[in-house]
Amino acid sequence: MPVSYLITGASRGIGAGFLKQLSRDPNNLIIGLVRDKVATDKKVAQELGDLPNVHIVQGDITNYEELELAVKEVSRITEGTLDYIIANAGVAGRTGNLPINILAEKREDLEKDFFYTFNTNVIGNANVINLFLPFVLKGKTKKVIAISSAHGDLDLIRDLGIEVSAPYAVSKAALNCLITMYDAHYRPEGVLFLAICPGFVDTGVLDNVSEEEKPYVEKLVASFSKHSPNPKKQSPEEAVNNVMSVVQKASIDNGDGGMFLSHLGSRTQWL
Repeated sequence: MPVSYLITGASRGIGAGFLKQLSRDPNNLIIGLVRDKVATDKKVAQELGDLPNVHIVQGDITNYEELELAVKEVSRITEGTLDYIIANAGVAGRTGNLPINILAEKREDLEKDFFYTFNTNVIGNANVINLFLPFVLKGKTKKVIAISSAHGDLDLIRDLGIEVSAPYAVSKAALNCLITMYDAHYRPEGVLFLAICPGFVDTGVLDNVSEEEKPYVEKLVASFSKHSPNPKKQSPEEAVNNVMSVVQKASIDNGDGGMFLSHLGSRTQWL
């Protein structure tokens, strides 16, 4: 039997990196869950060719009805089992890389961004896990991995004085808590739940910051040197390799259930 992976947000960035890297092994069965199946099918065909072990399934994680249809399609492809869920889909927020005091000046925009990020990064991921977990319980490996962010680490926020992107940071901290709560319930059933920060990854998110955001982004990046002497920006492919190394080593027996770890396998070193 092939090793099966469900990867959300597989159309671009780190999600596309997961799809590309994992599909190289013909013994892997990859299901990419995406918001735009037509566009992603075209992109995959152009970049990877016609791979028999890759299936793209329509499924916006904020659309419960689409997810219910995706469950039926994935069941058909995998015969009702999954070894891994890689909950990668997420949003960075719409208010940008600005500090909390400036965001607070536009209360309605800030509130909308809190709802927007929480709906995707927390509720959307919860719906994916809830709907597809019965498949994982029937699988062999039984691992559920959420791609989180160091922005969700309260100690790091305090130590580096990180003041930007509050809605995103709060949603990622909530995601980490969610994963730990799933672990509390499903660890006895042998399911490993783990949140992982992929590190500083070049996904293009910081390439088009506004002039207003620019000084705050520069301050944020400069603060990284306080955390790591030589912070390295990884390509999505490098990030995937590092994350998967942590995933493969992690186990319930090693005490990793419910943990929030970095791409280095650390609870404190994020870069």
